[in-house]
Amino acid sequence: MISNYIKIIWRTMLRNKLYTLLNVVGLALGILSASLIYLYVSHELSYDRFHKDSDHLFRIDIQAKLGEKEINSAQVPAPAGPYYVAQRSEILNACRFKSNGRSIIQIEEKAFTEPISFFADSTVFTLFNFPLIDGDPESALAAPNTAVISETLAKKYFGSTPAIGKMFKLDNDKLFRITAIMKDLPSNTTVQCNLFLSMAGDEDSKLPNWGSMNYSTFIQTRPGTDITALQSSITDLFIKNFGEVLQKYLNTTWEDFVQKGNYARLSLIPVKNIHLYSKADDEMSPAGNILYVYIFSIVGLLILALACINFINLTTARAAKRAKEVGVRKVSGAQTSSLIYHFMGEGFLSGALAWILAMLATLLVLPMFN
Repeated sequence: MISNYIKIIWRTMLRNKLYTLLNVVGLALGILSASLIYLYVSHELSYDRFHKDSDHLFRIDIQAKLGEKEINSAQVPAPAGPYYVAQRSEILNACRFKSNGRSIIQIEEKAFTEPISFFADSTVFTLFNFPLIDGDPESALAAPNTAVISETLAKKYFGSTPAIGKMFKLDNDKLFRITAIMKDLPSNTTVQCNLFLSMAGDEDSKLPNWGSMNYSTFIQTRPGTDITALQSSITDLFIKNFGEVLQKYLNTTWEDFVQKGNYARLSLIPVKNIHLYSKADDEMSPAGNILYVYIFSIVGLLILALACINFINLTTARAAKRAKEVGVRKVSGAQTSSLIYHFMGEGFLSGALAWILAMLATLLVLPMFN
């Protein structure tokens, strides 16, 4: 019974090919546009939410005024991370990153160029959910001159040969040993990198230098920690150590420094908010903007609404021109309810066809969209 009813509706739609095509394609384009916008928005909102402790992960930023220079940086001094872990019980762990910039990787007679690599503490795989395919996450970066590479780099460098234990030379200088292979990092993470180098081999990271700010530092806090109070306490600790730098190199006290209009404070930004809400300089990867998310969301809803309105208008206009057909059906004994069901059936079938067409088109354009 239902199959016969659908066949009747289908034949009616085929008799009006041009109208059906315009209606279905118009709605499909609207659904396609809204679907792509939805994928973009959902991707932007998903940044760094996959980490198991994402609610307790924060990055330490600094805002300061030094003379005429205003600073809003995502990088802090090298000692900050380990020092705060030792001083504040609310902080369970810390991980520092230092960019090595563009790197030249030499493996025997071959040379490869990597656009970005980071020195990282061995705690990187404790704080962040970056799964390893091979190797021990706790010891992978514990020793100096060790490295962790992505699955893609392992195939690029060594093909099907196991990469664990292999050596490479970094920037015509130091030799590094590969201790682990990690899965390629997802696109929705602030830490975009295929190559991690052991921070244990970075001599600058061991210096108690509170005047140089080159390290992106993330901390993991205990559940229930008062973040506002923690920000205040780590700022006080920073001022204590930075004040010693002022006294040693500029022969001035912190109080004199502040009286001249200068200041310095630390802030904790949730890792989930970095991509869309951070306005700091020295980001590890290009940042997004929550304003764009709002704009695209509104545009997507408007496009979908306009497509639906256009679909309804075309259907209504066509129905008015089919008055003769309705009259013939009534003379033939058709009931009002059956006519209503028929027209509603055409609308639902056209909508279903438009949705299927839009989903197929989305699958086709998704690689280019990505």
